[in-house]
Amino acid sequence: MEIYFLFSSISFLQYYIPIVIECQKKKYKTIFIVRKNEKNYANPLYKKNWKILKKYTKKFNITIKKDNEIKFKKLNNIIFMVDGDIYGPNRERCIKESLLSKIKSKCLKVSIQEHLNFKWNYEAYIDKVDICVFPSKYYATEYNKISPKNLYLGNTKYDYIPNETEIYRKYGLNSKDKHILIFFPKKKFRKHLPIKRKELEKI
Repeated sequence: MEIYFLFSSISFLQYYIPIVIECQKKKYKTIFIVRKNEKNYANPLYKKNWKILKKYTKKFNITIKKDNEIKFKKLNNIIFMVDGDIYGPNRERCIKESLLSKIKSKCLKVSIQEHLNFKWNYEAYIDKVDICVFPSKYYATEYNKISPKNLYLGNTKYDYIPNETEIYRKYGLNSKDKHILIFFPKKKFRKHLPIKRKELEKI
């Protein structure tokens, strides 16, 4: 069985990898259908992002296919996507770029949420998908995005957490030292903090 993933942003890796791991436990073949994104920082085909994508597809044995290699009318089984494959708030252009509209076959189309992007594009895709996975019912209620298609199952990006060894290696940390992680706010908010950076460094 083949499971497909519409891949239009490098940021989708964190949402898809946990699903890929579960699919492969069941011996399903996983295929990323990659398309161009106009925003370079997100574009999976951008040189730096392509290198990242290749690293993870090799590690998790994922097949990559570009969107022009796919016969969308013949796709079947299950297709995962993020926010209906509509990336960004410029609805008219982003809806046109989405691969969701090309899928005419009878397959199960599952959309998952990235951040709060659903606020501006939910109505554009909810009629075209079969299932829409929310982190919780709170978000759907808070932003009036209620549908019988909604499922409240959590967020997949928290399902794949690297172990200690991977974290030490990734950030070049000495495992014998003690470390603390501080979530420091963006620069524009720092002037309102009662504690200064130099004081934090002393910790």
